[in-house]
Amino acid sequence: MSRLWTDELLGVVSPQNIALVKKPLFGTASAGGFSQTLQVDEDDHESILETFGQGLAQLSAPRSKLKLVLAGSLARYALTTPVNSLLSVEEETVLARQTFVHCYGDVSQDWMVRYQVQGLGEPFLCSAVEIGFVDKLRVLCRKHKIELRSMEPLLAIAWRKARRQLPSGTGWLAVTEPGRVHLISLQNRSWAHLAGSRTHGEWETVLATLLKREASIIDRSEDEPVWLMATGPGVKLSETRSWRWLTAPRGDTPHLDLVLG
Repeated sequence: MSRLWTDELLGVVSPQNIALVKKPLFGTASAGGFSQTLQVDEDDHESILETFGQGLAQLSAPRSKLKLVLAGSLARYALTTPVNSLLSVEEETVLARQTFVHCYGDVSQDWMVRYQVQGLGEPFLCSAVEIGFVDKLRVLCRKHKIELRSMEPLLAIAWRKARRQLPSGTGWLAVTEPGRVHLISLQNRSWAHLAGSRTHGEWETVLATLLKREASIIDRSEDEPVWLMATGPGVKLSETRSWRWLTAPRGDTPHLDLVLG
């Protein structure tokens, strides 16, 4: 690598899969990749970090910069109550953190919380990750002389992409990833309600059950259009329900396709 330029690394870390790709300075084609399926407990952060470190060792070069996505149980999500007035940054931050305290209790005080503002009268999309895990990621990056340029939870990226592509009106958005599915009720492209579940490989059955449950809870129709954003490999649609692709999986590492796109 020239001393004048830096390599850009793009990666996804989850308890089910670690994926990294080296993106050249010019063009979009991959210049090398690392992908490893994991069979570890969701709380086994040491094994996750060990595999991630192997990927960094294989692809890193001095002055590399990393754009990282955290997926699976490594990221948690919540929607605030609808926000009907303009808030200061401090008030927004307090609201986001209080939302996690309400959902998860005092343990969330040790989490790094971020949020995305939707429209006036709509909830914030909040995400959180454990500070201790983030600190260990940073240590690994420094060990391999990599600059951690950015780090985002999976649904934060999905939110931005979906809002640009979804039609207006009501409906549902399902975001699938290895071992997990997220279901979002939509109101004119705004995320109005959020739920999720582990899938254990049966994502379509779990999604149908989750859809029926959430439609009953929030008094919405489960027959409204369901848009799919797949970030896990091997997702195929049956003909038993009219799911609609918003982002179809491509290749063996659709997690990375989401980041690259």
